[in-house]
Amino acid sequence: MENIIRSLYDDGIEYIEETVREMSLYARQIFFVNCMKIIDKSYYDYVMLKSDESAKFFFEILRYAYPVLIKYLWTKDFESIVAMPLAHADANEIYRCRVFLCSCKVVGQTGYALDMEKYGYVSIDSKNNTCIIKYLHNNWWVEYSEAKCTDFNENLIYSLIQLDDRVKTLQAQWPMIQEEMRPLCFVWLKEFMGYTSTANIEKYFGDTAYYDAIHSTEWNYFLEQSKFDGIAYGSFISAIIDLSGYAAKHIHFAGLLQSSHPELIAENLFYNIKMEDDIIQLIQENRRCSKKQAQVILSSVSISSDNSELYNLGQVSCAPLVKISRNQYLQSVAGSLFHPFSFLLSSLQQKFPNDFSRNINNRESMFREELYETVGAEFTCIDHNIVVKYDGKVVTDIDAAIVDKNNGEIALFQLKWQNQTVDSVRSLHSKALNYEKETIYWVESVER
Repeated sequence: MENIIRSLYDDGIEYIEETVREMSLYARQIFFVNCMKIIDKSYYDYVMLKSDESAKFFFEILRYAYPVLIKYLWTKDFESIVAMPLAHADANEIYRCRVFLCSCKVVGQTGYALDMEKYGYVSIDSKNNTCIIKYLHNNWWVEYSEAKCTDFNENLIYSLIQLDDRVKTLQAQWPMIQEEMRPLCFVWLKEFMGYTSTANIEKYFGDTAYYDAIHSTEWNYFLEQSKFDGIAYGSFISAIIDLSGYAAKHIHFAGLLQSSHPELIAENLFYNIKMEDDIIQLIQENRRCSKKQAQVILSSVSISSDNSELYNLGQVSCAPLVKISRNQYLQSVAGSLFHPFSFLLSSLQQKFPNDFSRNINNRESMFREELYETVGAEFTCIDHNIVVKYDGKVVTDIDAAIVDKNNGEIALFQLKWQNQTVDSVRSLHSKALNYEKETIYWVESVER
């Protein structure tokens, strides 16, 4: 019987390719920007309106539709266009964009299911026009459980941060900041948003972005002094925080303007184009780095012809910036505020694989120190890894060891860093096989 999932996937690809094929390059550019506005508006609804329906739409679009959108609608040819025209979206265009995004979502979801079937995680059967997807592994729920545990820990960190006096001070400042912002935003060309800012407002959103970033699970993936192309990881992190602050400012200005001008189409308030030279100069000033280093940082926090292939590999997170013409970038609110460090890590791994691997190997000492910080003075912690030999030959090592002084018991640890799960099923499958093989070998070597 026909595989319904395969049919949905093939029909979705056909619709997307046919829709894009009929567009001129300039029409495609405008349509892409308007689709990005829908994504940013859905993030606005998710954050500001606390709507379950908006949250569901946003998460599904980000996880499944966005990679397909970049793969099929964004094109390197955008970089040959001199500039981005004003991309106005009326009700009909918004509907057209939502239909296209939902088609991308269907392709992303069905493609994911087909990959799961290919690598033996699920079976897909069709009966009486009904599709049945069945997990084949007994512990298929483990990743879901770990995701919920990660969310719990992240929310716990966030709630503890809220108790910090510095955060309480920021929260107390918000009503005054909001009133300072109110007269600074205005309707531009009847349909768009413009605003000016002050040093006070910039500092507020910069500080807010910093404290919001701390509880991110991707925040401390590497030591801040780790180098990528000779640039400290901390500089990339700080650039992301700067972009997050600008995006938070933009989304709050949009809320203020929408409240005073409800007749405006909210999606058009998320038209946020930045000049490449301005971004580079801003990175130079904020990070006190050279122009060449600023260019490397910009290329690592944005989608361009350098790294667009990322979205051929799996469910990579939304990017803070997307190159949309020869010298212009679109700043995405969703990409700047929703797991932007995740995109950065994917980008760094793709652009600088040797640096990425070297820095991964250097994480062990940091992980060991953090582990030892959790135990009391009654324990002795071995401050280096322990080499394990058999018949005079090195077979493995023990990453960390803790000795209980009172009863003489020893705890041995093999330290494994949690990799990102925004990856293709193929890659995750390969990593799982390698992890299982390495773990069994380590246990057997230690037991000898």
